Amino acid sequence: MNDCNNEELLVMTSQERLLLRVLVFWAAVLIFTSWFYPKHSDPGDLVGIIVNFNLIVFYGAPLKTIQTVIHEQCSASIHYETMVMNWITTSFSIGYGMAKRDLVIVLPNIIGLLLGIAQGVLCLLFPRQLEHDGVARVSLRELDEPLIRQNEQNPEQPLP
Repeated sequence: MNDCNNEELLVMTSQERLLLRVLVFWAAVLIFTSWFYPKHSDPGDLVGIIVNFNLIVFYGAPLKTIQTVIHEQCSASIHYETMVMNWITTSFSIGYGMAKRDLVIVLPNIIGLLLGIAQGVLCLLFPRQLEHDGVARVSLRELDEPLIRQNEQNPEQPLP
């Protein structure tokens, strides 16, 4: 068999496919607003609507996690760092929107802040447990730490 005929197939994960779709979508929005958008209208209005829809989807993403936390009565599935950054970014955006007196900025961020606060309340009501139903609950950072240390000691050796 000739090695020249063997072609490597492009294999993409679901996250990579989703990222590619998002990039193509935003490229299409950019092309549309740059070349085809009516001259008498502000393209920022269309982009603002799309961004606000994107914000609602982003802030609504933890709803599945909230359901899991309530069902399992354990907040191990909530990513603390993301939750805190959600509070910070939405608070700054609400402040900016209030300073500009722009409800289009304020309202989606209030929704995001309320969902972030709901996660914080769930963390207080259902604290992380070391073990739940015989399954150890650890963060990804705790799982990756030995691999990171191993890679620092032997940088040439590929990680499993």
